[in-house]
Amino acid sequence: AFVPPASARVERASQELVQQHVASAVLAAAAALPQPVLALASSDDDEGFDFRFIAVLGLPVVAASWALFNVWRVAFRQGVRLNEGLSGSSKLGLNAED
Repeated sequence: AFVPPASARVERASQELVQQHVASAVLAAAAALPQPVLALASSDDDEGFDFRFIAVLGLPVVAASWALFNVWRVAFRQGVRLNEGLSGSSKLGLNAED
């Protein structure tokens, strides 16, 4: 009982503030609803096969497979060299052109 009760005016102001926040939240939620997107081309226009997905998916797959091929090839050659001799020399197993 050390704090006096809030006055009715303060309570009314806080209720109005809450109502304003609720109204703004409703407006923000309505603005955030997904809107239908207008199509640039009509359904009558059939442009044929779309190659964009090949560029988006195919080119990174090719790049990743090439990188994995090179890493696997080097790792395999290193494993072969290490298993060929007991000396541990990095030059063992290399040809003249390597």
